[in-house]
Amino acid sequence: LLAAQGYVESGFNPNAVSPAGAQGIAQFMPGTYQTWGADADGDGVNSPFDPPDGIMAQGRLMCHLLNLSLAADYPGDPVQLALAGYNAGWGAVQAHRGIPPYEETRNYVRRVFDLAVAWISSAARPPSGALPPPPRPGPDGSGCTEPDPTGGRCLTPTTAWAYAQIRTAFGDVWRSIGCQQSRANGGEHPLGRACDYAPGAIGVMPNQAQLTLGWTLADWLRAHAGPLGVQYIIWAGRIWSVNNPADVGGWGRPFDGGLCGNPHTVTCGHHDHVHVSFLR
Repeated sequence: LLAAQGYVESGFNPNAVSPAGAQGIAQFMPGTYQTWGADADGDGVNSPFDPPDGIMAQGRLMCHLLNLSLAADYPGDPVQLALAGYNAGWGAVQAHRGIPPYEETRNYVRRVFDLAVAWISSAARPPSGALPPPPRPGPDGSGCTEPDPTGGRCLTPTTAWAYAQIRTAFGDVWRSIGCQQSRANGGEHPLGRACDYAPGAIGVMPNQAQLTLGWTLADWLRAHAGPLGVQYIIWAGRIWSVNNPADVGGWGRPFDGGLCGNPHTVTCGHHDHVHVSFLR
């Protein structure tokens, strides 16, 4: 996130100076840097133009803003609220009880968040050969007739079979799993034809190990979509569908939010859980 922010702020130019007077790789105004800056690399100079000093100051300020956004409990993703505070000032976030309606700020938040997600996702792919063994072909059945071990009402035979196969392949590694759920906006969850696998806490961007686990599951589901009866998979802001020729051989489509809405949030963008829907 800090790398994406630095790229958007200055293009990684340590000597950048904005028309408003913001300085260095993290684009600090001089007064703000006095609060957050320090000689991080011990070279005897404390300057926003020194990348170690500027980046560490950026990290301190972002941690502070994230704590403020978590405590304020405003609508929206806490990381995006912190980014808005960095761009527009926390006072503007307070005044609007969320991301301010400024075009510059909203574009800034979107650019940084999307770039961070893209970099994290590309860096977190599992190494070749890391996938568990394939499952056996499962039953072919429809109708919500099987018990839902995640606490829902029922699952289809295909979904229940796939759930058992995932448990055999991965074990008990998931922070949470949710399958059959009532949803006002429809979808496969109410039909018992979908499950969400969260490697970490819902609403929080996963760490590197959790991202790798999520990608391992997503790639395993895609590799064995036929035996498992997979219809589509959503993970890390991307979607793969068995019926879309454009998806063959890759994760080429950004997810638009679907029934959830705004894809630029952690949960609606499916950055915190792997969603898998089944054909039956």
